[in-house]
Amino acid sequence: MNYISKDEFTSAINTNFTFEKTPHLGLSISGGPDSMALLMLVKEWIKSKSGKITVFHFDHKMRKKSSKEAIWLKTYISKLGINFHLLTWDRDEKLKLNMKNARDARYERISEICKKLKIIHLMTAHHYNDNLETYYMRKKRNSSCLGLSSIPKILIKENLQIIRPLLGFSKERLVNTCNFFNVSWIEDSSNCNEEYERPRVRKELSKKPATQLIKLGKEFKKKKNHNEEIEKKLRNFFVSNLSFFEYGVFHINKKNFLKSSKELKIEILKKILTTASGKIFPPREVSVKYLIKLIQSNTCFKHTLHSCLLEINSEKILIFREISSIKEEKKIIPKGNPYLWDNRFFLYSKNFRIECERITIKNWIFLKKYFAFKKNCLNFSILSSLPLIKIKKKFFIPFLSLNNLEYDFYFKPIIPIARKNFF
Repeated sequence: MNYISKDEFTSAINTNFTFEKTPHLGLSISGGPDSMALLMLVKEWIKSKSGKITVFHFDHKMRKKSSKEAIWLKTYISKLGINFHLLTWDRDEKLKLNMKNARDARYERISEICKKLKIIHLMTAHHYNDNLETYYMRKKRNSSCLGLSSIPKILIKENLQIIRPLLGFSKERLVNTCNFFNVSWIEDSSNCNEEYERPRVRKELSKKPATQLIKLGKEFKKKKNHNEEIEKKLRNFFVSNLSFFEYGVFHINKKNFLKSSKELKIEILKKILTTASGKIFPPREVSVKYLIKLIQSNTCFKHTLHSCLLEINSEKILIFREISSIKEEKKIIPKGNPYLWDNRFFLYSKNFRIECERITIKNWIFLKKYFAFKKNCLNFSILSSLPLIKIKKKFFIPFLSLNNLEYDFYFKPIIPIARKNFF
């Protein structure tokens, strides 16, 4: 039986991850063979660290049997003496019932409890087959270079480090590990539901000859290594040649940008445009290539792409949000309620209700007298990409107002520039 031994799992953990002396780990467990194998392996490993584990199971209520299965799982794991949290999805009726929304809700709820319990590491049971399926799905969609890299071992989301220690192990070995530990598991029927893309891809791959799967695996490994090298070059470029301003503006050193390789130029602009726009997906590669041609052949010009405005001169490339693309309406935010303004800025007040609206040419005529002391700080194109905030009859513009103790406001885009291009 080719199961994963304690020594093999310990080696994988020690090689790829670092923990505090007595770690408190969170485990996101579905109840399937992958996650139950992870549970048993971590249960044995954590003893050597004098740490503890807390298990989270999220009942999405997308299948009729899911609630019964959740109760069974709670009983089963509690008997092992492991702390267990059963979470349910109280879905807003307006929110579409699909895998993406279910996944987002799961991570949000688990993250909230991890924060309360001061858990900073969350393990999931993604494995080699998941990684290969994700690569194949993105390859079929003609994803760009970095988009093909598939699932990373570590993903940091705010104060939580999401860890995937099983990416080097196959599904078959995880099932064998469950059998070795004599542990039961749940068979999720949605894994065979071909309404979803992943089960269709899984079925397609299962029909391929072993030689083709081996070839696909080698191709994936080669692409992964190449993309890790590109990510490293991106990080080095950003450290030396990128300036970020808290009001959502990016400056690129034009000279060094032009010296970069063609591939690196494309990825630099895609990353910055995705972050600056507040969008989830990057711009089309053909549009980015056209922009690069313009930069190479023109000294000074303006250009719009991906809901961003670019101002290029002889020394810098300036990138910020295009105001005509901002769809925010006037909004009242109750005290204690966080709000993500324009998918880019976190806005919150613990003690006060906030009125929030866009800055326009029309209301700026009235407002500018209150902010005259900063009139030369920002040009109006950048200024109007920020909100006007009103608290108790007082007006504030983030980063311009002298006193903003009444609220928190900072840049927090959906896709931060530090995040890798894959999930």
